[in-house]
Amino acid sequence: MKKSLILFSLIVVVAASSFAQQQVINPSFDTWGNYGPLAPQIEDPTGWVSFNVLNSFTQTAISVTKASPSHTGAFAAKITTVVVSPPQNNVPDTIGILATGVIILQPLPPTIKYGTPFTSRPGSMSFYATYAPMPGDTGFAWVLITRKNPNTQMRDTVGSGFLPINATVNFTQFNVPITYVGAWVMPDSALVYFSSSKLVHPKDSSVLVVDDVSFGVPNTIEESSVYAKIPAFPNPANNVVNINTDKNAASINIYDVTGRMVGTFVAENKKTSQISTSAFDQGIYIYRVLDKSNMLLYTGKFSVGK
Repeated sequence: MKKSLILFSLIVVVAASSFAQQQVINPSFDTWGNYGPLAPQIEDPTGWVSFNVLNSFTQTAISVTKASPSHTGAFAAKITTVVVSPPQNNVPDTIGILATGVIILQPLPPTIKYGTPFTSRPGSMSFYATYAPMPGDTGFAWVLITRKNPNTQMRDTVGSGFLPINATVNFTQFNVPITYVGAWVMPDSALVYFSSSKLVHPKDSSVLVVDDVSFGVPNTIEESSVYAKIPAFPNPANNVVNINTDKNAASINIYDVTGRMVGTFVAENKKTSQISTSAFDQGIYIYRVLDKSNMLLYTGKFSVGK
């Protein structure tokens, strides 16, 4: 048997946006919703997609359901490998996946929009899971961080991570290291993908239960010596911090030590950008000066003291 990502006439695209989303939507799978009048009986976790919508067009069993007990919160997501029956033209014969994204039902044919808007470079992704595979099967987690290329209109891979998942009875924490490729660029989308089976020769009835997905602190490749580090002053700051910029600068993003973006500021046509820190908590912050194409120009650190 083969597992395919082709869903009859669904058009698959990847989500992209210019705003920041530092963590996946609904990481603990506590919120679920249906697909309205076209598929009122079908539920998926909010912000995530599966092949459950197949059930509205075929006799295929539901492959993603609520699971309880969970690691934390009300629910986890239970992913079960199921065989599509009866076989359908252009339909995967075995399914069992859950990924970030949305299903757009109108206009027909429906569209799977994989990924979530994301503008950070985490060093890893963690999650908790139990896994009961059938003999010879292996689950996996996959992270793909991308950016739309304005010249080719295709998606360029910025970073990725892959981790096989082996059998575990109790909720176990897994960590997926994310490796970045090429020049430093800011991504605009992240795809998180879980499968209850391997892609080649998956086994019917393998069960993966996932909960509490989170991204780790930002990758530090941008702090390599190949990039100029422009000092911020005063440092430590109290109410304001000043950051020198040049004519190529367009924006300044500021992150706390957890990787959460706490602010973005316009830097265009300014030699020095003055940023209010009065609402910042005491601690260390990382700033990144970007050009109009979202390419990194400078990076550095400053602290806020109260």
